[in-house]
Amino acid sequence: MTCPVFPKPAKNKASLWKVFFTKRHSWLDALYERSYGMKMGEFKLPGLRLYMVNQPELVRKIMVQDVNNFPKNRLLGEILEPLLGESIFTTNGEQWQKQRNMLDPAFKHARVQQVFALMQAAVSDMSGRLTQHQPGQDIDPEMTFVTADIIFRTIMSTELAPEQADRILDAFVQFQAESPKLALLKMFRFPGFIQRGLSERKRVKAAQDIRSAIEDIVRPRYRQA
Repeated sequence: MTCPVFPKPAKNKASLWKVFFTKRHSWLDALYERSYGMKMGEFKLPGLRLYMVNQPELVRKIMVQDVNNFPKNRLLGEILEPLLGESIFTTNGEQWQKQRNMLDPAFKHARVQQVFALMQAAVSDMSGRLTQHQPGQDIDPEMTFVTADIIFRTIMSTELAPEQADRILDAFVQFQAESPKLALLKMFRFPGFIQRGLSERKRVKAAQDIRSAIEDIVRPRYRQA
């Protein structure tokens, strides 16, 4: 079995300023060799400490067993709110628990079995599209497309049209590219007027485009209900 492709990590931990200036496009770029083997690591930023947890027992404690004592940081909500609003990805406490309880039935084994054929159909369509790709061509857009297509087929009972996929994908790429930049500005305590610069306006616009595209699909279903 061959190992999946992964970004080659640096030998040693980067300095604080090197992280800011050279690691702004991907969190993976900020990792170094030891990051992939440590049980838990700490990284200190101005006024903030980040922890990376790799040990399964600790992950389960934080994510499942003792979740109330490990709430999501407000920074996560500030980054994701334009796109996801007050959702299970951004909330804590009773609000998070209520949303979690609403979602749980959708992930039961019986429910997954019911939608498995829809997942297979989405993957089959992707396989057909990949036959048109040239050797070495980037397949990241296809992977994003098939993920969104599976969500639409299983939750909204409709296929994701290519033009809809392109609209959502372009906006998502923009949102994903700008979000780490804002996160670093917040982590390094830059003034608010810098945080609200051109990059943030692009990010908010991208989130609005995604929500608008999904709303165009969801709204007719409400009218029919």
